[in-house]
Amino acid sequence: TDYAIVARPATSLGVFEWCCALRGTEQFLVDLLIDKFFAHSLARKVCDVLKGLYTVLLEAVGPFVQIVQYASDYGTQQGPFFSPQTYREMLKPYDAEIIRTIKEYAPQAKVFFHSCGSIYPFIPDFIEIGVEVLNPLQPLAAGMDSARIKAEFGDRLCFHGAIDIQQALPGTEEDVERELRIRLAALAPGGGYILAPANHIQ
Repeated sequence: TDYAIVARPATSLGVFEWCCALRGTEQFLVDLLIDKFFAHSLARKVCDVLKGLYTVLLEAVGPFVQIVQYASDYGTQQGPFFSPQTYREMLKPYDAEIIRTIKEYAPQAKVFFHSCGSIYPFIPDFIEIGVEVLNPLQPLAAGMDSARIKAEFGDRLCFHGAIDIQQALPGTEEDVERELRIRLAALAPGGGYILAPANHIQ
């Protein structure tokens, strides 16, 4: 049809976010640096549970979907939660396993990955592990210049989101029109852009 069917488990939150939920964000960030054995052990358990959820879902619907969602918020407004080196050592292997599981059961589907905030340094890693659609491209976060991201990664990624919800959408009609023009000019040329707000409209 003219529509994409999107699938995700009851939770599409990723390994990092579930580890933060179980330990508390501050404590898990400390774990990543000073108790790596524990952090890996917890991430391993969470990864296995998430792979099980994706397997159950995609065994049933995998052949019929065009997009499968996965998510892990790695950025704050000012920068990433941790360095690219920490991501590569401590979390990237688990994200890669989950994406491989998605592709095993839904090889035709595109992997849609949500990661809020300032995540520019991680984009090459996301591409390497199989991310095909990146969301939400939060435009006011540090380093998330839409035109730069399109120029550097637009030949390898589709982009979803980018319409600012922090200042533009709560503003005037003129503010919204201006924001749409900016994002379309940056992201639409050549295709590969799905226009949407940069997160849920509250």
